[in-house]
Amino acid sequence: MVNFVEKLDLISRVNPVTGRNYSKDCIIFILEEGKDAGMACGQSENGVYTAKIKTGSLNWKMAAGDFISYNNALGHEAIMCIPKKRLIEVEKAYAGHSYNEKKLRSYEPGFLVHSTTYENGQGILKDGYIGSWNLLKQEKKINEEMPVGKILGDLDYFSNYIMFSKGEVSSEIVVMSKQAGRIIMDTNNKYRTGTRFYFNAGIMAEDGVIIRDGLHIKTEWKLPLKPYLLWWTDWKKSGLESQFSTPYIFTDKANKIFKEKYGMLYSNSTAL
Repeated sequence: MVNFVEKLDLISRVNPVTGRNYSKDCIIFILEEGKDAGMACGQSENGVYTAKIKTGSLNWKMAAGDFISYNNALGHEAIMCIPKKRLIEVEKAYAGHSYNEKKLRSYEPGFLVHSTTYENGQGILKDGYIGSWNLLKQEKKINEEMPVGKILGDLDYFSNYIMFSKGEVSSEIVVMSKQAGRIIMDTNNKYRTGTRFYFNAGIMAEDGVIIRDGLHIKTEWKLPLKPYLLWWTDWKKSGLESQFSTPYIFTDKANKIFKEKYGMLYSNSTAL
């Protein structure tokens, strides 16, 4: 359940609503005033996973609404730090929506991207589905001790989901960081490119497999390639000279080819 506060101490380990220590799966959402866009996520000093978003971010009201809708539906312990007047704005903008509504919103692009290593990509093409980290671990298809997101303090249940981007370079940041065993944010850093999968978000939404939690766009547990996969690419199909490139270059080249093929689905993308 989401509880609302207007001020929050990010050093204290005590939930200001319950008066008890935060649970290990508690999550905090903080709205900050400012013209900057984007969202910052990670573990705060109190050890609680925290997302901060500024009012300058496009569709911040919908992100806040999804956070409330999703966490209330699943019964997660959650705190939202937001001024009362801003919460009223969120409730007004979000009326009639839900975190798993079966249609794309006007600002959402018609495609979603999931990136992975080259080896994992080949396995996905062979198996015919994408699995969450926990599913692949259960099936003994990965040898990692933990997902790379754990470095940022990702909650355990995050690993039950397959995460997507709207085509941004962030998908490749994850692959690069996975290879390095640490978070690397430099989009011009060299890495071994993997495989990018482009999915039809409209069909996914109609089938009820898209979940919006205010922080991510995701699918739970498993997603078959059919009927959702539109196109996939690797370094060869994207026209790179070798498998080693940068997140920026691979994302840019892959997206340009995808846009040529499926331009109408690209209209609301914030990708490069």
